[in-house]
Amino acid sequence: MSRPTPLSHKSFAALLTALDADPAAAAVRYEKLRLRLVTFFRLEGAPFAEDRADEAISRVARRIEEGEPIRELGAYVAGVARLLVKEATAEAQRSQRAMAEFARRSAAQAPDPVTEGMARCLEECLGKLPDGQQEFILSYYSGSEGVRIRNRNEMAKARNIPMNALRNRALRIRRRLLECVRRCQGESSVMAGFEVPQEDEGPSAR
Repeated sequence: MSRPTPLSHKSFAALLTALDADPAAAAVRYEKLRLRLVTFFRLEGAPFAEDRADEAISRVARRIEEGEPIRELGAYVAGVARLLVKEATAEAQRSQRAMAEFARRSAAQAPDPVTEGMARCLEECLGKLPDGQQEFILSYYSGSEGVRIRNRNEMAKARNIPMNALRNRALRIRRRLLECVRRCQGESSVMAGFEVPQEDEGPSAR
């Protein structure tokens, strides 16, 4: 997942006030709340449990700061946490589909089939990408051919850049991924055929 939304001082103060009027008691309740959230996400099998706990707290704190009426804070937090679990599930499914497509396209020119270890390396390398790049590359490769075309057009429009620029950015990230997978595998000879297919580069990228 991307990094949790930063929690402003004002939002944090609003959350503490909602937890308890006494600052010391509010701090204790905050720590207990965060611990419960981390435990909840771990039990649900959601990756990055601590980051998701921080994201849940940030969302709730912003709502409080914005003046949204919250009758029962505990129930509200639980609802936000359940929503984040759904988002995590959807994110994992999208990631798996995109990774499979990414690996399939790369393996098309590789001398050996994609192994389980290679797939693990790819997943690990995806997690090492800077904030925003993982979501970008997964979105770029997600879906069937028709869906990918629509997704990429929408991605280019959202970023106000031409398709060539979008393609070139994807190629740069892809090359970084493949280099990372090579290092992870420790077998350059096995990965030697993992180059970017010509069909993906297009005339503008050459």
